[in-house]
Amino acid sequence: MSDKHWFEWFRWGVLTCVLLWTTSGIAQQSVNRSEQNSLSPQSADLVDESIRQLREQVRELRAAVDGMRSDWQQFPRRNLRTAEGTR
Repeated sequence: MSDKHWFEWFRWGVLTCVLLWTTSGIAQQSVNRSEQNSLSPQSADLVDESIRQLREQVRELRAAVDGMRSDWQQFPRRNLRTAEGTR
């Protein structure tokens, strides 16, 4: 498999994992919200901290996806420049 195909599969695999992770975090957050009303104050603080951590992870994952998109958008341009340079 060429490097380009490997990179594409790898990129899409990472993107899929990021989206699944984000989706599971959002689902967990909604479950935590529904359970938060029946928790003790100490448990509620732990849930709040978990939510803060999940939100931070989502921010990091979104930044990673944005970086991958940027790389993906630049990748064809680099190949085009290389192809033009070899003519």
